[in-house]
Amino acid sequence: MADQSEWKPLVQKMVVDFEYALDELQNIWEDIGCTKDMRVMYYDQAYEHIKGLLDDMVAEAQLKRQRLFDNIQDMLKQTTSLYAELHMDKTPKTYEQTPLCKVEQMLQTDLQNLECMKKERMMILKELLTKEHDICKKLGCKALSIAANVVPTEQDLESFKLYLEKQENEKVHLESVFTDIRRSIIKMMNELDISPSSSFQELICKNPEEFVLSASNMTKLREFRDELSTQVEETKCYVEKIKEDLLALWKYLDEPADVCQSFLERYPGYSTNVINALNAEIKRCKEKRKENILQYVTQIRYELLNLWDLCKYCEAERNAFAPFHSNTFTEDLLTLHELEVERLRKFYNDNRTIFELLEQREKLIKKIKDLLQRANNPDRYYNRGGQLLMEEKERKVIQKKLPKIEAELRHAISEYEAKHKQVFTINGTSLEDVLAETLETINHEKESIKKARKEAKDKSIKKSPLNSSKRTPGMSHLSIHRGPMLGLSKRKLFTPSPNSSIKRRNKNGDKNKPTVAASKVRRSGKLPKIQKPGRTSKGGQKRRESSSPTNSITDTTYNQFLGHVTGREELHSSMLPEQILRSSNKLNINKTPVRTPMKPLRKHLLTATPVTPGSTRKTPHSPRVIHTPKLATAPSNLPFIF
Repeated sequence: MADQSEWKPLVQKMVVDFEYALDELQNIWEDIGCTKDMRVMYYDQAYEHIKGLLDDMVAEAQLKRQRLFDNIQDMLKQTTSLYAELHMDKTPKTYEQTPLCKVEQMLQTDLQNLECMKKERMMILKELLTKEHDICKKLGCKALSIAANVVPTEQDLESFKLYLEKQENEKVHLESVFTDIRRSIIKMMNELDISPSSSFQELICKNPEEFVLSASNMTKLREFRDELSTQVEETKCYVEKIKEDLLALWKYLDEPADVCQSFLERYPGYSTNVINALNAEIKRCKEKRKENILQYVTQIRYELLNLWDLCKYCEAERNAFAPFHSNTFTEDLLTLHELEVERLRKFYNDNRTIFELLEQREKLIKKIKDLLQRANNPDRYYNRGGQLLMEEKERKVIQKKLPKIEAELRHAISEYEAKHKQVFTINGTSLEDVLAETLETINHEKESIKKARKEAKDKSIKKSPLNSSKRTPGMSHLSIHRGPMLGLSKRKLFTPSPNSSIKRRNKNGDKNKPTVAASKVRRSGKLPKIQKPGRTSKGGQKRRESSSPTNSITDTTYNQFLGHVTGREELHSSMLPEQILRSSNKLNINKTPVRTPMKPLRKHLLTATPVTPGSTRKTPHSPRVIHTPKLATAPSNLPFIF
C-alpha cells in the first residue's frame, strides 16, 4: 500500500479549503436567493467538478505511466535485438525498485551506445567491402560472401582486415611483377619493331591500369613474354647467321671493308627493317656472285680442304663429297659446297675439345721424335751437359703431359660415341689404332736410330784412326794397342806455355821422350774410347750395348753423359795417360823425337804432352771433370721410353 504520509496533509488542507469555499458559496448563494434545492444541486456540481478534475489527473497520470511502460518495453526489445546483432552478451538488470523514467533513461543510454557501436561496425564493414571490391576487381577473384546489412563481430572484422591485407600485398606484388614484365615486353617489341596484334596485347601496352591481375591473365602475360623472348633469341640468331652469310659473301666478292662496316653500322639491332635490309643485301651479293661463280667455288673448296684437315678426314671421307670433283659450276654446286662447309664448321665447333687435344698430342709426339733425332747427334756432349739438361726437362714434361692428354682424349671420344652412336675416327682410324700406330712408329724409329748408330760404330772401329803419312814415330804402336787419341771437336786448341810440364821434363833430362800427336777427329763426331789393356774393342762394345736397357736409347740422358765422361780417363784432361807415355818411350827411346809446333793449325789434331809421374800441373784450358755419382733415371709413365 502506498505511503499516505505524503498526501494526507494535502487532503486535510484541501478539506479546510473545501469547507471554506463551500461556506462562502453557501453565503453567496443565499444572498443571491438560491433555494436549498438549488444550493444542493450546486454542491453536487462542485463535487462532480472536483472529482472530475481529480479523475482526469489520475487518468492522465495513468496514461503517462502506460506510455513510459510501453516505451521501456520497446527499448528493452531494441537493446535485446542490438545485443543479439552485435553478438554481445547482455548483462541481466533488475528495475523493480527503479522508477520508470529512470529505467527509461538507462535504457535510452544503453540503446544509444549500442546503436553507435552498430553504426561504427557497419561503417567499417562498408569500407572493407569497398576495398575488397576494388582488390577483387584488380585481382580478378571473387569476393567473400559477407552481407552488407549484417552487423559483424569484432573478430569477424579483424579477420576480414587480415584477409584484405594479404590480398592487398598480393595485389602490390602482382602489380610489381606486371610492371616488370610489361617493361620487358615493350622493350622486346620495340627491339623487334612490332605492334600489338590483339586486344590482350593492346591492354598490356596501352591500358595497363585496366589489366586484371588474375591467375589466367598473369599466365598469359608470362607466356607472351616468353614467346617474345624466344622470338628475340631466334631473331638474334637469325640476324647473326645472316650477317655471317653476308660477311662471307662480302669476302667472296672482295667488297671494301669500309663499305661493309658502314652498312653494318647503319643497320644495328635485329628489327624487321634490319632483317629486310640484310636480306636485300644478301640477295644483291648473290646476284653479283652468279657473275663469277667459278672463282667462289674455288675459294670455298680451299676452305673445305682446310676444314677437312682440321676435322682429320681421311681420303675416303673427303671423296664422299662428290660435288668437290664436279666441274659444272652452277649455283646449286656452290650451295652444296656452302652447306658442306657449314656442316663441317658445326662438327668442328661441337668437337673442338677433341681436336685441340689431338693437336696438343701431335705436338708432344713431334717433340718425342725430335728428341730421338737429337739423341743421335754426338755434338750435344760438347756443351758441358747444358743441352742434355734441357732435353731431360723436355722428357719429364712430355712424360707428365702425354698420359693426361690421352686420358682426356679417351674420355671425350667415349662421350661423343655414346651420344652419336658411332665411332670417332682420326684420318679414318679409331683413337686406339692411332695410339698403337704412334707407339709402333716411335719404336721403329728408335730401332732404326739404334741400328744406324751401331753400324757407324762398327764402321769407325774397322777404319784406321790415324793417317799413316803424318804419323809420328812411335805412334803406330800406340794406335794399334791403345786406339785413336782423344781429339775434341768444337773446342779451342791450346798452346803449351813455356812453364808447362814439357819444359820441366826437358830440364830434368827427358829430352828423348817424344811428343805424341793424336789422330784426327772422326768425321762422324764420335769420341773414340781408349781401350783398357786386355780387352778388345768388340768386347767393350758389346758390354756397352748390354749395360743399357733394351727399351731405351743409349747416350740420350744427362746421367748417361756423366757416366760416359766418368768412365773415360782420356776425357778428364787434355794430357795423355802416363801408361801411354811409358809405352811410347820404350818404342822410341833411340829415335829422334819429332817436334810439334807450339800453335798447331785448327785443322790438325790436338797434341797431348806426357807428364812425369807426380806432376799436378795441368794445361790452362783443360776441363776439370768432377766425378759425380750417377742419378737414377726417372720412371716413365709412357707406353714407350725415349
